[in-house]
Amino acid sequence: MVVIGEECADCPSIPKHYEEMECEPIKEESDCCIRSFKCPNIKTRDANKCYFKNETYEVRENLKKEQLIGTCSGTCFCREGEEKPAEFVCAHIDCPEYFQGHDPSRKCVRQYDREHCCAINTICDEEMEKLSTCEFEGEQYKEGQKMYPKDLCYSCFCTKNFNSSMTVEENPDCYKIDCGISLRYSGRLHEGCVPIYYKNDNCCPIGWKCPEEEHKKLNNDFVKRNDSQPTCKFGEYELNIGEILTLDKEDKNCHECFCKVPPMIHCIEKC
Repeated sequence: MVVIGEECADCPSIPKHYEEMECEPIKEESDCCIRSFKCPNIKTRDANKCYFKNETYEVRENLKKEQLIGTCSGTCFCREGEEKPAEFVCAHIDCPEYFQGHDPSRKCVRQYDREHCCAINTICDEEMEKLSTCEFEGEQYKEGQKMYPKDLCYSCFCTKNFNSSMTVEENPDCYKIDCGISLRYSGRLHEGCVPIYYKNDNCCPIGWKCPEEEHKKLNNDFVKRNDSQPTCKFGEYELNIGEILTLDKEDKNCHECFCKVPPMIHCIEKC
């Protein structure tokens, strides 16, 4: 956001929700960093239709199956809202392996692929030793196992041809995790709620904070920007970049909500 000669200060990380909401980055030629985002105006949409990835769905219409690849959602359909806009309702898949006990006398690995939420196979004992192996971030994995990068919102799969020398972003066996923000939480977004992340904002939120939940006040200990600086809006409040939103009451959940990259604030759960 700040230009120093031909260089700029470190750019802030981009919260996950802007990507999944398909917001357009705003950046002037003189900016090194993204200044803000232009997001779809959810409140101007037809309240009797559902929207996902630039497509419109009628009430009771099912989401296309290809949109659910890599998720743990079964059928999703557009449900008419009573006092709020229509939104998708999805059946969550509970994988059998979550309810199966583990035999400590056997060594087994569960195998996964991109197309399915649940394990597609279980390999044990001598057969497991025949599987290909992958080295990923200092750990060893067997063919078919899931691998999660430490600092990126991706999931990777150990395959026979896995190339550990490639970056996660370029690796064909690694995929961005879809948090389902636009699919499952359009109602929250319509209400003006903002995501709560745990520790950092580079992957999926763990909850939501809405303007009407409690009376709030502003912490004005921030660097004042010029009038052209974009701001974040949350309920009746408008926050400058760097401004923090705090609760009147003691925040037992250790939340810190702030304006980092407009137009939305977001919250971090720190403990």
